Amino acid sequence: ELCEVLSASVAEKTKTPVPAGRLFVTPGSCQAISAVLMSLASDGCSALLPEIHWPMHLQQVHMVGLQPRFYNVAHPGMSPVESLEAAYDESVRVMIVNSPSNPLGQVIDQVAMKAIYEWAQSRGVFIISDEAYEDFIYEGEASIMSKLDGEVEEKDRLVFSIRTFSKSYSMTGYRLGYVVAPNCER
Repeated sequence: ELCEVLSASVAEKTKTPVPAGRLFVTPGSCQAISAVLMSLASDGCSALLPEIHWPMHLQQVHMVGLQPRFYNVAHPGMSPVESLEAAYDESVRVMIVNSPSNPLGQVIDQVAMKAIYEWAQSRGVFIISDEAYEDFIYEGEASIMSKLDGEVEEKDRLVFSIRTFSKSYSMTGYRLGYVVAPNCER
């Protein structure tokens, strides 16, 4: 029942139908991110992280045996794609995007978000979109990575959307989160 309610909620926010079978409830968003990273990790692979990141993201990448590589989507004089290209090599399997960002509070605008998404598509890189703070946008509309994923065929989706009750509902002690997987075939 919980997955059905969450499915309807995510579909309303992203304007994309989400089968309840692709939602996985976890004991917090940290466990959701760790589980996704574990499912994607393999020897010799690396993960892209924001240059300024929440320390737990780096710990999770190390914990599953991925090598961290860092990008900066707000680098002066560089587009987000140039920054990603500078950090990229063939070992990159997954990247973490966190907007609004913890600890910076930086919000990636829709143009940059789309550029990041298209770059990941072109490189075959999975995206873990940490959307813990998605409801903390005070001007304009949130740029949600999973909305972009909903615009492509299901077989081509690559965003693992991570959500939590901790922030939006002030339920940090309940440790309840969930992940929406992009598809079942990749």
